[in-house]
Amino acid sequence: ECGPEVTRSTALLRAPVKAVFLLDASGSVSDAMWEAEQQATVAIIQAFEEVYASEKDRLHLGVAQFSTDASWEVGLSVDHDAVKAAVLRMEQDSGGTQFAKALSLCSSKLAGYSTDAGAFEVC
Repeated sequence: ECGPEVTRSTALLRAPVKAVFLLDASGSVSDAMWEAEQQATVAIIQAFEEVYASEKDRLHLGVAQFSTDASWEVGLSVDHDAVKAAVLRMEQDSGGTQFAKALSLCSSKLAGYSTDAGAFEVC
């Protein structure tokens, strides 16, 4: 089981979250590994959804993939079903493994996305 136990008091104290999932789409990732990345991403999103069940509008999720370049698959959104569907539809780009481009893309999108003050930002 993933995530902390949700009680009334912890639910009341949930901070907003802006999380961007960066999937490694480089050529060294096999088809089976790519599918495993997609499934793991959806599982993590579902765990977040469980924790934020009563306040899903405080959970802002986005997805990008990176290889030689980094590209957005779905921008930050509170439409978690759309984000999960986009993850499962993603086609692997292939190429090199440029982490810096992915982190730069993520950082700029998080900075430009306005939500509740005090939101945690995670790439």
